[in-house]
Amino acid sequence: MRNLLLASLFVAVSFSVTAQSTSSTSNEVQSYQIMKEQGTLPTNFQFTNAATIFAPSLKDLRESATNYKQSGGCGCYVAPDATYTLAMAPNDDGSTGSLSIPFNFCLYGTNYTNLFINNNGNVSFGTAYSTFSSSPFPSASYVMVAPFWGDVDTRGAGTVQYKITPTAMYVNWEGVGYYSMAVDKLNSFQLIITDGTDPVLPPGNNIAFCYGDMQWTTGSASGGVNGFGGTPATVGVNKGDGVNFIQLGRFDQPGAAYDGGGGANDGVSWLDNQSFFFNACSGTNIAPIANFTPALFNGGGGACDTLRVCGINDTLLISSLFLSPEIGQTTTVAINLYGTPGFSVLTNTPGNPANSTVQIIASPANAGMNTITYTATDDGIPAQTTIVNLNIFVDTTGLSAFNPVITGVLDFCDGGSTTLTVSPTNFTSYIWNTGSIDTSISVTNGGEYWVTSELNGCFKTVMADVVENPLPTPAILGALFTCSSNPTTLYIDSASLYTSYTWSNGSTNDSIVVLNGTYSVTVTNSFGCTATSPSVVVVNNNPTVNITGNATFCQGDNTTLTAVPSIPSGATYLWSTGSSSSFINVSSAGNVWVTVNYNNGCFANDTFTVAVIPTVFGSQNVSICQGDNYTLPGGLVVNQAGIYIDTLTVSPFGCDSIVTTNLTVTPLANATITAIGPKCENNSVVTLTSANGGGTWSGNGITNSSTGEFNPAVAGIGQHLITYTIGGNCGNLDTMIITVNPVPSFSLAPIEDTCLAFRGTIFSTIISGSPSYSYYWDRGDVTPNLYNVLSGTYTLTVTDGNNCAKSIQVFVDNMGDDCNIIAPNVITPNGDGSNDYLVFDGLEHYPGSSLVIFNRWGNKIFESSDYQNNWGPKDISDGTYFYILTPGGNMKVDIIKSTVSVLK
Repeated sequence: MRNLLLASLFVAVSFSVTAQSTSSTSNEVQSYQIMKEQGTLPTNFQFTNAATIFAPSLKDLRESATNYKQSGGCGCYVAPDATYTLAMAPNDDGSTGSLSIPFNFCLYGTNYTNLFINNNGNVSFGTAYSTFSSSPFPSASYVMVAPFWGDVDTRGAGTVQYKITPTAMYVNWEGVGYYSMAVDKLNSFQLIITDGTDPVLPPGNNIAFCYGDMQWTTGSASGGVNGFGGTPATVGVNKGDGVNFIQLGRFDQPGAAYDGGGGANDGVSWLDNQSFFFNACSGTNIAPIANFTPALFNGGGGACDTLRVCGINDTLLISSLFLSPEIGQTTTVAINLYGTPGFSVLTNTPGNPANSTVQIIASPANAGMNTITYTATDDGIPAQTTIVNLNIFVDTTGLSAFNPVITGVLDFCDGGSTTLTVSPTNFTSYIWNTGSIDTSISVTNGGEYWVTSELNGCFKTVMADVVENPLPTPAILGALFTCSSNPTTLYIDSASLYTSYTWSNGSTNDSIVVLNGTYSVTVTNSFGCTATSPSVVVVNNNPTVNITGNATFCQGDNTTLTAVPSIPSGATYLWSTGSSSSFINVSSAGNVWVTVNYNNGCFANDTFTVAVIPTVFGSQNVSICQGDNYTLPGGLVVNQAGIYIDTLTVSPFGCDSIVTTNLTVTPLANATITAIGPKCENNSVVTLTSANGGGTWSGNGITNSSTGEFNPAVAGIGQHLITYTIGGNCGNLDTMIITVNPVPSFSLAPIEDTCLAFRGTIFSTIISGSPSYSYYWDRGDVTPNLYNVLSGTYTLTVTDGNNCAKSIQVFVDNMGDDCNIIAPNVITPNGDGSNDYLVFDGLEHYPGSSLVIFNRWGNKIFESSDYQNNWGPKDISDGTYFYILTPGGNMKVDIIKSTVSVLK
């Protein structure tokens, strides 16, 4: 059972079980088994059981694993002995801990000295694997050597044992069952790995897969039923890089079918007693792997490298298979017989695998030792070659001659089978060309079958030709319809081909006379094979005929009438029109009849009446607007004026009506709007116009829908869709976008001068708008700011990039209150430091001011041409004094004349 590529993992689980656990660990194992059985194990589930227990004795385990079948031969499989060590107690999906080996095992260029033995038919490097559903190789997930990666379960039967020598390691899966604890089928297989020099393997090899009896492929958790189906078991080697691998096959079925490592899934019995030797150290191209039937140990280099033929005229067929480990390669085999008489190559087919058959017929001419050399070369890069020297010893003494015989029925009928048996049944081993190692095989196809038997180290092939005879194919002939109660005769075609007849009514003649009913016949041909004809039905009712077709048709047309007989075979026709066909065409109204005559002497009549439906005419006037479409009664869509004629099938009888349509097209009103440019939000109302009047205006800013007045201030800033609609039949509309831009926003800041210069400044600041900007002052300036302005009102108009303008006024007052002269009316020059002097507030703004003071009699008592607010005499009497203050400086202000009271 060989399959090379697997679609997907059932689960990816890695755990190690060294023994059965204590109560708490038993719960974990139980939970694991429940999840596995139910298919609910999570991806990457990790279960580690490191509890230490005392394992059952190896003797006890061997005694529990004796229920398996194993054949002898020259295969490399050797059952374990007392030198082996038990790898694991009975378990499911367990692994050993890391095991050290005292030599370098080379796997694709990497030397390993530690490995794990996994219960599920493989050893791994770097980590243990409990994955029970195998993957196809190559895989990037597993570093593994797998003689048979499947769901091994040793809880019911079998053991996993190993032995380590200085240069080799042996791992045996001995009589192991499959999940869940199934023991109805058992497998025995062995893995040998070496340092590449141990003589246990042929020179240059470091891996051997050795097989005993292989009976199952798949556990139930991987979709298997009774050990087969589901996820195939994988046989091969995987580097774990997704590139480098060997895959001998994938197995999911019983039997010995095999078509190479890259073909369909194969039969597990093909592995029975097989031996495979190869070197997996190289990472480039691995040489073809040899396999022979009868099995050869050491590939032609060891104890079983010689096949003995021990009787003159005895025949031995040797089948070879050379498998290219890399899928996609082709291997070609050259076979050198060295001109030995009686040696011939029957077949030699290149491929993957390459297959050949060599026939040896023993005679005095080839007595003694002979050699056959097989040279198998693949087409890899670089190409690799495997050479096998096979020794054939022909013993003509007759002392060891033996005579196996194939017995059994050598022919059978198509669809049947026969059993071939080789006897005696007590020889050392047997191998059939079907792959079976039993003494009997069941054959379901014709052809040549052979079996090679072994006795006392001698081999002999005997052959038998099996014929699969054809089944007869009887057919019943005769008239299957009769008139009324008349009988009919049924007979068998080619009656002379058959040796006997048995009808369903019990007759054994080659014909029968019957009335209505169902009949069949069973016949036997000259090979003794029987078959039954299909059943036929005989009807002896009066035949009938029916005329079918349309009972009405339209004026100018015709209708087809067909005569449908109850017995279509062998009928003749006669119509009232004289036609002898099974149908006629009728173009006029009236009655039609037909008579049908049958070849059994019966006839039947039928009559049919037809009528003619006249044509109907009509007209219509239709007007559409320019640009519109109109669908005519016949379904045609038009938009051009004109006269259109449609022929329609609209009557209840499906007859034509002719409709004439006079189509006129009216032009659409011209609603084209006269375009206007952008507006500013402070612009005055504008009246919109269009090509044709009488329509209605709508949209933001429209203040009069009839005249089309548009007010930018009402519309607001932004883009506004304006629609002009002309209503009525064939009206129209047009749209236009009017953009209303904002006016620029700015501020004016007057800076008023002191009362010394009486000239101020006005600064403008743009707040928002669309650059660039222009400025205009009402006094003619075009700058953003005004300087040296006198008191008064000023207006600035700013225009932005959208040609939108805004004006702002500002007032400049250069004569502020701080420039006024404030005169006191009382002073108290008593020396207390408070109000001792005549002080005029604001006098500092008028330099060079003059002051003259008079007493109440008009006499001048004080005068200053540059008064500094310093008059405060202590020696004058209290009273009222008169003064004249003339302000100095450039400002033109009035002379101040007033009085002041002096109080001490």
